[in-house]
Amino acid sequence: AKDIFPHTPEMLEFFSEKLGVDYPWEKYDQIVVRDYVSGAMENTTGVIFGEFVQGDDRYLIDNSGVDIVAHELFHHWFGDLVTCESWSNLPLNESFATYGEYLWREYKDGKMWADYHIAQDLVSYLRESKQKQVDMIRYFYDQRDDMFDSHSYAKGGRILHMLRNNLGDEVFFEGLRVYLEDNKYQAVEIHQLRLAMEKVSGQDLNWFFNQWFLASGHPILDISYAYDEDLGLQFVTVEQIQNLKSTPLYRLPVSVDIYHENSITRHEIVITKERQIFEFKSATKPSLVNFDAEKYLLCEKIDRKKEIQSWVTLYEKGSLFEDKKDAILALRTEKDTLAANTIIKALDHPFWGIREMAIYSLENAIKALPNLVKERLIAKAQFDEKSSVRAAAIDVLSMDFKDGNDFRFIYNNGLNDSSYVVVASSLYALYETNKAEGLAAAERMEQSENIDIISVISEIYAGETDPKYQTFYENAMTRTSGFDRYGVLVGYADFILGQEITYKSKSIETFRNSALVENAWWMRIIATNAILDMNKSINSDIDKLNKKIDNTTDENALAILKQDKYKQQLVADKLEAAIAEIKIKETNSRVLEAIEKAN
Repeated sequence: AKDIFPHTPEMLEFFSEKLGVDYPWEKYDQIVVRDYVSGAMENTTGVIFGEFVQGDDRYLIDNSGVDIVAHELFHHWFGDLVTCESWSNLPLNESFATYGEYLWREYKDGKMWADYHIAQDLVSYLRESKQKQVDMIRYFYDQRDDMFDSHSYAKGGRILHMLRNNLGDEVFFEGLRVYLEDNKYQAVEIHQLRLAMEKVSGQDLNWFFNQWFLASGHPILDISYAYDEDLGLQFVTVEQIQNLKSTPLYRLPVSVDIYHENSITRHEIVITKERQIFEFKSATKPSLVNFDAEKYLLCEKIDRKKEIQSWVTLYEKGSLFEDKKDAILALRTEKDTLAANTIIKALDHPFWGIREMAIYSLENAIKALPNLVKERLIAKAQFDEKSSVRAAAIDVLSMDFKDGNDFRFIYNNGLNDSSYVVVASSLYALYETNKAEGLAAAERMEQSENIDIISVISEIYAGETDPKYQTFYENAMTRTSGFDRYGVLVGYADFILGQEITYKSKSIETFRNSALVENAWWMRIIATNAILDMNKSINSDIDKLNKKIDNTTDENALAILKQDKYKQQLVADKLEAAIAEIKIKETNSRVLEAIEKAN
């Protein structure tokens, strides 16, 4: 228990001090349970966690539960002491709990790690925004589960981060204290948070809450630069190019840093228009203009820096995770030795998240400096202190250095790594390098209890045609539960489509059970789609058999064809029955839509 929950007492003290409100309950228990697919639940004084937090020392290397522990504990102030008065106001619970993860990482692991963590939240929200953009505070929704999305969690945490940056730490945390004290043991809506922040700050914050909590979407900023040597002025043009019919025209206070060789000058600006040109005095052309210098905006940016050197300067002189990230992502597309060397340099950054990102950004560097990159990756794969960096190096070696390079000694050594994640990457790399050797290793590991290894075996077997691997899938389905079953379901669904009718028939009950009993809709839809895909495949085969039957006169051949059709039809009938059963029980609109589309 101390290995799984090592920081809980320290978290209790930290959050109490940070918020200025002591932990309000008489005890705090943490319980791990089976078959719980909602992650964890902040029951007051008795949090339950899904079994994914449970594991041995090797599992815990890559699966620290620290973020979810911080999330559920922070709920004891935001969600338990003060709770939302309706599902519509869910961000008052979940956005705060998500931001609690950031606060703990910032305190315990430093700002670089915390910013890395919150950058993943932005990625999560922006990915979801491609499918839907809805108000944070939603008074209309189809199902209450619809509120539990990357808006309420990831976007909301980023909004709170912006509010903190706009108000400053002193005002922000005092505002949280007032909000909690004024509303303790009560149900509230978003305006109570605004009123508390206005009470402390003395500002009218309707503009902030209206555009971020009471509207949908996010700003998309097109940023361009021009320097006028005669005037000694640096111009920065900012255009808001989001759809203004459905998304606000935002007010965005933001910092702009002007870099010269030996100095950095900060300017504070406020973007309020669809297109604005800002000018800054600069006797010489800056080496870098760093827009959104604090890297706190929730937005998409099209940053039109043209010079490679500007991105190199951002990597070398920028102090924040987002500075390094933006520079690496810009330089990775450049076919230039300077860009390549900068990314190679990032392989030695003290923060593992930068090293890992650099490894996955080496494509052009590999073309420009293949021997140097290969040498560095070999070292990283074997000796980097962070397991995810070792795994990343193994991934890239196996993907990008196939021709004439044999790194099986690295992959075979990786099979004995202390980290299961490295073992899984090594196993897949070995399979990619030498199929027979990889399959033999996978077969030796089939009884592993670790989900990373089970999932990679599932991925490997998904591309194989030998029916003997069906036994692995059926066994794995009984040995996994909750989130862990996801990879097995995906692999099994791919594998079974390539199998003969007998083996498809054997799988129906497994997929049917998952489609009917899994708690998470996104698990049920995988199983449902597997049944639908098999049904489509078999009906296609039956159509082909009918054509052959219509065109066959030989009685022996005709008898064989009719027997084949009979077998196919029996399985098709079983699949149709399963689909009908799923359709009756299913309530999720996405799963029902998949069934309707298939018909």
